[in-house]
Amino acid sequence: MEMTEALKTMETLEGIQGEEVVNNFEAEIKKLIPTAGTLTLSEREREILYRPIDETRVEIRPDGLIFLPWTEYQTRLKDVFGLSWMLLPVGMPKQHGDLILWTFYLAIRGKLCGCGIGEQQYRANNAQMSWGDAVEGAKSNALTRLCKSIGLFTDLWRPAFVNEWKERYAEKYWDVQKGKFLWRKKPIESVHVQHTETGTSGRFPYGEAYERFSRQPERYTQTGEEAKPSGNGRTSPEELMEKIRSTATLENLKDVWKTYYHYLEAFSPEDKDNILVAKDRRKQEFIAKSNERGFFNGRK
Repeated sequence: MEMTEALKTMETLEGIQGEEVVNNFEAEIKKLIPTAGTLTLSEREREILYRPIDETRVEIRPDGLIFLPWTEYQTRLKDVFGLSWMLLPVGMPKQHGDLILWTFYLAIRGKLCGCGIGEQQYRANNAQMSWGDAVEGAKSNALTRLCKSIGLFTDLWRPAFVNEWKERYAEKYWDVQKGKFLWRKKPIESVHVQHTETGTSGRFPYGEAYERFSRQPERYTQTGEEAKPSGNGRTSPEELMEKIRSTATLENLKDVWKTYYHYLEAFSPEDKDNILVAKDRRKQEFIAKSNERGFFNGRK
């Protein structure tokens, strides 16, 4: 009897302490409310934060929903803000049916930048996912939603982008066991075939040249021409920047990027960022010109 009473007393004390923690947290969050919407960015920070999506990193679920792994969102925030951002959890995660729900605030440089609820499906009989895994999944989901609320990777929710990406990078296939069509990402070789296509799908239009390109994609352009690095065997940041600036069409830009992007691994972080910004700017210039031509061609 005494043991039972002692346990009840401990539970009561823990409950009171928990309420105090929640109340203190809410009080601290209220102090941050006036900072909401006040975060300022330099022009360079804005360029890096809102760089267009690297389409090759996008993934697709069997039901056809495209997404970016949570690591892409985390990396983008880190590239811009370093460690000056944080997900602030509202209490502990809660289970609602087979869903784990967890609310977070996003704070950047001491400024309140959003509030979002992350969710993750959890079933106790699933040996592939522990409770801890599900909780982390809910946290990662909250991160992606919070990043969406501040404008990161919003193309993922634009129908035009989704349809174009699926056409280029994904395919439907018949799942015999489930008896329906599902989606999957195409093998990278298949994507290269489409980019070099001249009217026949699934074939190698450039024969031996394309086979060489497939075996060593870092050395050959889409037309099978061998890339010509600088005298020391590598392309310098300045040379790659000039190649990007001298591109004449969007397809030409894509060709240059696919041929030389792997050199970025050897560049300094600053050179890498400068090149990525230059590439994205050039891409937007081509897109703007294309839209402009379409507008004038459509006028009567």
